[in-house]
Amino acid sequence: MASPVAASAKEPRTYIAIDVGTTNSGYGYKVNSPHSADYLIQPGKDKKEPTMLLLKRDKEESLAAFGADAWKKYETCEHGGLGDFYYFDRFKMELQQDSKVHGGMTIKAENAEKHVSLKLLFTRVFEHYHKESK
Repeated sequence: MASPVAASAKEPRTYIAIDVGTTNSGYGYKVNSPHSADYLIQPGKDKKEPTMLLLKRDKEESLAAFGADAWKKYETCEHGGLGDFYYFDRFKMELQQDSKVHGGMTIKAENAEKHVSLKLLFTRVFEHYHKESK
């Protein structure tokens, strides 16, 4: 019977990095296996996306658009149609305003008095990159 350590050493491992920046965001991953080259894959290496989110005003506050798409939709809806969305741009800047970052933090939408949890915003960013990576 093979030891779990020996068996796991042969299995490929994937390492994923997501950079949620103040201005731009992106992701990359690396696969380590005996049969693959040892290098970092950055699908959007030359096209990091602006860290902008447009959330639907639905029960789940689901993601309507991310990055440049969020900005385009925001710009198009700015005169009258934004009642259906919450817009967030450079939301990480809010982290500098609070001396202690904590799980209950909320961020105010740019276009409304609505506050959304920081956890939800990061969740939507991660969901976006998960969907994009498929």
